[in-house]
Amino acid sequence: LARQQAREICEKRLLKIFERCATFLSAAGQAAGLGRLRKTTF
Repeated sequence: LARQQAREICEKRLLKIFERCATFLSAAGQAAGLGRLRKTTF
């Protein structure tokens, strides 16, 4: 049971870190890449 709890805590931490990275990357990607994408696609 202790192992399961530890695993759940680890997964939650990883998810939080992953979400932060994803939001940061999407924000940075939108700021940097959207202009370029629009130029190339349209």
